[in-house]
Amino acid sequence: MMCGKPHLQRLHIMPSPVQQSYYAPAAATAPLHSALEGEQACDVCVAGAGIAGCAAALHLSARGQRVIVLEGARVGHGACARAGGELIHHDVDELAGLDGRAARDDWRRLWRLRLDAAAATTALIDKHRIACDFAGGQFIAAVKPRHDRRLRDYKRALEEGCGHAHLLFIEKDYLDEFARTPRYVSGLYDARGGHVHPVKLALGLAAAARGLGAEFHELTPAVQVEPGASILVRTPKGTVRCRRLLLCGTGDVGGLPIDPERRPPLIGAGATVTEPLGEERARDILPANAAVADMNFLRDSFSLTADWRLLFGAWIGDPAPSRARLATLLRQRMLRVFPQLRDVRQEYAWSGAADSPPRAPRFARPHPNAFFADGCARHGVAMAVLGGRLLAEAVMGNAGGFDFIARMPRRERWGTGFLRGPLRALATMYHRFRDPS
Repeated sequence: MMCGKPHLQRLHIMPSPVQQSYYAPAAATAPLHSALEGEQACDVCVAGAGIAGCAAALHLSARGQRVIVLEGARVGHGACARAGGELIHHDVDELAGLDGRAARDDWRRLWRLRLDAAAATTALIDKHRIACDFAGGQFIAAVKPRHDRRLRDYKRALEEGCGHAHLLFIEKDYLDEFARTPRYVSGLYDARGGHVHPVKLALGLAAAARGLGAEFHELTPAVQVEPGASILVRTPKGTVRCRRLLLCGTGDVGGLPIDPERRPPLIGAGATVTEPLGEERARDILPANAAVADMNFLRDSFSLTADWRLLFGAWIGDPAPSRARLATLLRQRMLRVFPQLRDVRQEYAWSGAADSPPRAPRFARPHPNAFFADGCARHGVAMAVLGGRLLAEAVMGNAGGFDFIARMPRRERWGTGFLRGPLRALATMYHRFRDPS
């Protein structure tokens, strides 16, 4: 049996998940789009070509709008951070703090939107034949007895309050049908969920939008906005004059400031990908090929890739680990779940940042003709696709869904102001000792 050190020598540990992570091959083979130069005009300018921005461009183009999409890096750049590619984000802690009937009603409506988003996303994948490695099913794993109790309450709330009838509670004796590990005490299987390759999904949405006339420009950040009856968007080498502007995860653009407190303090996160295991061995650890996430504060999440590797992500607490430290932490966490993979080599590892998402994505309207959306994908890639659709509908005059999300109160786990950083650090330290090892 091999020890850890030889595996670290074979690792490709990369600082940039955009160019050098497991997702790099998909991004590298994507079409190149020229940077915008000169003066352009359109109906709608979309700043940000992640999943939400590409989905918005697709829906608007399908409605006959002339759309120009600006991306500061490459199309799909933001999707690289969505390492797990879960269709739906399950946060059992959402049930905590739902004080009052209005808060519970909002939670139910938001969950119905999530379920609609999952169905709409799979429909778009089928309609446009997007090759994004879709696989069905998600699994929420209870690590300790108190997780088991909360998970049962969560299932009941989703079924009775949201009409989510596709949940199956898995007792310990049957866990091996979903994840062959001794670590968990029970789990909840969501048949409506699933997982995708997030970069391939973004690229597929962009390709479908281009087929309907949308124009994409890479290496073209929106640097300045001059609002008015029409909006002028300045880029490093050109301008776009538009009737409507969508800011998809692109805030703090000059001339159109967004609330600087919109992003909470982040926790260090990392992901690693093994060498190809082969279908037989891969299905031996995850027989149902569902995406799995546990209920710890510093959670583990993992799934199988289309080429039968294990993609393993974890909140590690440390926001900036060294390369060797990152590899060691991820390997320890992976083997804690699957000790039978001690002889398996890791081929990629990269770090990033994450946070438990607020109760809803952040939607705002900083100008009558400008719409802002951020944090959709932290609720799962389906919510990012839905966010794009809601933005498109708001542009076309149907802002009901957009306004509902925009008015929802934000649940900031770390409080506000200068205390957020210290509170996050204390909570991370507390849960590192409290979570079972």
